[in-house]
Amino acid sequence: MKEGFLLGMLLCAGLAFAEGFELVTAERVAPILVAAGEPGYVRLAAEDLASDVQKITGKRPDVLADGPAPAGACVMIGTKAGGPWESYRVEAKGGRLVIEGGDARGTMFGVYAFIETSLKVDPLGFWSGVEPHQRAELKWPSVSLASGSPSFK
Repeated sequence: MKEGFLLGMLLCAGLAFAEGFELVTAERVAPILVAAGEPGYVRLAAEDLASDVQKITGKRPDVLADGPAPAGACVMIGTKAGGPWESYRVEAKGGRLVIEGGDARGTMFGVYAFIETSLKVDPLGFWSGVEPHQRAELKWPSVSLASGSPSFK
């Protein structure tokens, strides 16, 4: 009983601190894994993520269809069945970046929120001509973004 309580406390303490994530380093580029059954617009958002990474670093991550998660760092994109409407969370866990939506639109919104906040890519860059700042590596000491459901439909 006491061991279970201590284990639970350690797990909760670990969840209170956001972990870091390395998307692009000198040695490797983390692939992007899109879960099976995701609609085309989620796959397009993943392709936009890969394209923006390439614009920043000159290296393009592979976008993989559903399959086993690759060893090491990767970006995992998927929808949590029955989650809150149009909500998302983006979080680094165990060396992986998890982008998860309450529904498919929330998943797409999570990808674009990561692109805008973490990669610092202007969402209107196509029209404004503002290019993202060039960097050799993309890594963060912590990653934690979340959005609840919108208050109106």
